[in-house]
Amino acid sequence: MSTMLFAEAARQRQMEAVNAARGLLDFDGVDPEMGLHLLNLHWNRQHHSFLVTYRPAFMRDMACQGPYFSKILLNAIYFGSAKFSPRLDLRKDPQDVRTAGWRFRQRVRELLGEAMDQSKITTIQALLQMTNSLFALGDEQSAAWLYAGLAFRMIIDIGIHVDATLMPNVRGLQEEDIEIRRRVFWSAFVIDKIQSLYQGRPATLQVSQCDVPTVFKDEYEELETWSPFAYSSGNLSFSGSCSHSVSTFTQLCRLCIILNQILNKLYKEKRAVEGPDALTKDLASLEQELTRWTDQLPVHLSLDLDRHATDSSPPHVLSLLAMANVISILLHRPFVSDGHLHSTSPAVAVDSFKKCAAAATNIVKLVKIYDRTFSVSRAPYLISYATYVAATIHVRIASTRGAPSEAHECLRTCLKVLRQNSETNYAVRKAIFVIEGLMQRMHVDAASPQVTTE
Repeated sequence: MSTMLFAEAARQRQMEAVNAARGLLDFDGVDPEMGLHLLNLHWNRQHHSFLVTYRPAFMRDMACQGPYFSKILLNAIYFGSAKFSPRLDLRKDPQDVRTAGWRFRQRVRELLGEAMDQSKITTIQALLQMTNSLFALGDEQSAAWLYAGLAFRMIIDIGIHVDATLMPNVRGLQEEDIEIRRRVFWSAFVIDKIQSLYQGRPATLQVSQCDVPTVFKDEYEELETWSPFAYSSGNLSFSGSCSHSVSTFTQLCRLCIILNQILNKLYKEKRAVEGPDALTKDLASLEQELTRWTDQLPVHLSLDLDRHATDSSPPHVLSLLAMANVISILLHRPFVSDGHLHSTSPAVAVDSFKKCAAAATNIVKLVKIYDRTFSVSRAPYLISYATYVAATIHVRIASTRGAPSEAHECLRTCLKVLRQNSETNYAVRKAIFVIEGLMQRMHVDAASPQVTTE
């Protein structure tokens, strides 16, 4: 930990209110009260997922037009936060949450034309923010992919994919500059892998072509109290917890390194033609990596899902654990009896299916905790994606069991979660369509008395 960065982060947190009271913050023409409302939503929600923006520098430079603030980044933040706001005046159509923040998106488009001539960190951050926000809309997946691609090219252009401490031409960078570059690179790396999952496309940023340590020295936010004011909380007794955002993000980066290996080794073209021995060897190696990640997970990020009763984990921690189970399914799914890398060994197929089933059940337990504590109605798309992946497994299990069964109950829970989340994340409707189609093909009927997520 850097005491200098920690101290500066604490000072800048105090200066936020001072600069706001003095009227020094540049809201790009937005009413200051509305601007602060949207920024507070961002710092409470999206910020903790990927640490794309570095709050001390952004808020400081917002008051003095410094290099780590830009209007395009500000409007990208506005746009991403708007759909989580209850204020209907943020929507073009008050009845359609997909129109929330429409004017901020228009402003981003306007400013992007000016920003394309030179790669800048704030432009990269804005593009990454827009990538996440646009994909969840459902009909903007191409735009999300293109914005991400622009961000990745800018990262390579200004050398953020290389550790700044090893570059002789950037030795003038301060500790804060290095911290920001690391966070921007790894947020891009994580978003790249997650977008690859969502869209079924190859990843762009490869570990073999990068050299940036997963070491973040500003830990001010790690033990900062986090409370869910930006969430539709289902549990009014949840008063808050430590945010653990730095350690959560660090573990997410390391998890996505494993995901990168899985995508490259098991999902590349023509992999299925290789012999079963080579495939089984890769499976064992990757499973060992994932097991090591789980074993080394800090205690404060671990949950015993069978004994968990306190509901004390913030949502980004639950998302991390859901992601780990998604990756376990992605690792083993190709090796089950109908998988594209089905092994000639029946034992491998049976073991892989058992592990897919266990991971799918864990995801259902996690989303129940999430819903009970924060409500899944406004959960991030990652939670819905994990639910979708779990549902694909539970459909297959249910098809081999007579109703009622645990698989049928888990499937009903998954469908309920997806339907509740589909208003906020319109892209979820496609996932529901896919699951219902799979159920029809496999002759699975999930109808039953209403299931609760309590």
